[in-house]
Amino acid sequence: MVSYGVVITVSLPLPSRDELEERYREHVDTYDKMLHELNRRLRSALKNCGLHPSIKYRVKSFESYYAKLLRILRAGEHSQESVSVTDIVAMRVVCPFLEDVALAERCIRSQFSVNEVDRKGAEFSVREFGYESIHCLIGVPDDLLESFHLAPPFDCEIQIRTILQDAWAEVEHELVYKADFTPFDESVQRKLAALNANLSLSDITFQEIRDYQRRLHGELQKRRASFWDLIGETTGEPRAGEGAAALMDVEGATFGVSPSLGQTNEADALGPRSVWTESGGGLEVARNGGPIRPVEIETAPFPGFPTDLQAQMMALLTLAEGESLIEERIFENRFMHVPELSRMGARIDVHGGTARITGVEGLRGAPVMATDLRASVSLILAGLAAEGETVIGRVYHLDRGYERLEEKLGACGARIERLRE
Repeated sequence: MVSYGVVITVSLPLPSRDELEERYREHVDTYDKMLHELNRRLRSALKNCGLHPSIKYRVKSFESYYAKLLRILRAGEHSQESVSVTDIVAMRVVCPFLEDVALAERCIRSQFSVNEVDRKGAEFSVREFGYESIHCLIGVPDDLLESFHLAPPFDCEIQIRTILQDAWAEVEHELVYKADFTPFDESVQRKLAALNANLSLSDITFQEIRDYQRRLHGELQKRRASFWDLIGETTGEPRAGEGAAALMDVEGATFGVSPSLGQTNEADALGPRSVWTESGGGLEVARNGGPIRPVEIETAPFPGFPTDLQAQMMALLTLAEGESLIEERIFENRFMHVPELSRMGARIDVHGGTARITGVEGLRGAPVMATDLRASVSLILAGLAAEGETVIGRVYHLDRGYERLEEKLGACGARIERLRE
């Protein structure tokens, strides 16, 4: 038996099974240790490219090796003198998204010597079910071969595919590759083709969602940076955090701070309720007594009205002169704060994803319960504007986004304290 790279060649006539196994196992431990180190290098290279995929590697077991040897002999795919078995060692990189597959291939090309690339699935043969995978045949680095006393050249196949295509390949391996016969009639073949098409479409859809999320995230980051740049220019203060921004947007309109920082249609519709000027000592704010006007709001991705300000805006609109509408288009069940605001005298009717708010002359203090981060802030705003005492339970939600809020509002003159539960 001669070992050359990932090919093991056996002279004919074929030795006994026990003799083949004894010879084969002489090499297995060395191959496994070499693959372990190659796996470490591959993982490090992919990490440097910003990828964290699942990586699998294996040395073909003797049972698989022997079964393949017999299949080759039965099929007559060998010379008169010998029979060869390839893919003794192999690695697999399994990625969540199509873009990761492409990036992993580029990364492997840049970090290893790639001798051959095979794009399986391009032919969509029935036997392979058409699963898609990129197979890169790399040369194992010379220093690695030397340390494990392996003769060059020595190649290793690295397969790269998505999670869905990897699952499809596993099924193909069991039903076709390992099977002695494959009785797939035309009907079964059509079903398999349809399943494969669904998996391929799913990969494409997941990638489209990923691209959309990335675009939204980029726009959100721009919006946040622009907002805080404007705050810094206006106040001369360092950025206090995103939680403070969400509070100021509505708290300002409720308690007299001008909404003109980040002018939106919603803020314009509320009308000016304050005047503010910059001075050497900072920001001066004064009420002007103007009423709150009703508005119609629909939450939407940027540049629309943010869903994270929906609860705070609702608290404000409970005191508007007239009827307002808020339509929640991002999340379901985002009106958990409505029953609590109603305890304080707010008039709010909810139908599906739409809330109709009829403004009242004033709110009254009441014991209420916070259901989430945004709801807790809306109840604090309503409580500060209400007549009497409001006690808000489960305020631990608040601490996830607003640090020492009671201290900051207290410094502005609010009568607010945290009670021991």
